[in-house]
Amino acid sequence: ILMIINAVSKLISSLENFYDVITGIEKIKKITESPSEKSGTVELTKVEKGHQIELINLSFGFEDEQEILSNLNLKVLGGQKVCISGPDGSGKSTLIRVMSGNYAEFTGNILINNIPIQNYDLSNLRSQLGVLLVHQDIFKATLWENIQLGRPGILPNEVIELAKALGFE
Repeated sequence: ILMIINAVSKLISSLENFYDVITGIEKIKKITESPSEKSGTVELTKVEKGHQIELINLSFGFEDEQEILSNLNLKVLGGQKVCISGPDGSGKSTLIRVMSGNYAEFTGNILINNIPIQNYDLSNLRSQLGVLLVHQDIFKATLWENIQLGRPGILPNEVIELAKALGFE
């Protein structure tokens, strides 16, 4: 009887490990089988006056939730400054993330310099954007590593010039 109990006990503990492995494989499968991000080929070039961005009937919502943004129309000219404000949960951060190409499952159009955002090379586009959200965390690294994140070739004098231009003297 003791041998049978020990054998069943080993079987149960082995099944627990087996279940953990199967669960891990399912999680990996979900990530590896998710569709890869589609990126265009147009590169966003730097311009002196800034870029024009236009939203035409833009709507967005997460998979199982109601729309957060609904039929939004907006046109910001190059060099123009715009303040997006509202109460917590009103969709400000989501709007910024959609406009920067981080959420692609929207309806309507986002045009940058009259070219749809889907036509842009997303890594090039994101390398030229700076988005700072209120609850955004700094990475656990040095200040310099946080500043140069995604731009390993940036020089200290470029950061100093930008800081001065933004009034951080």
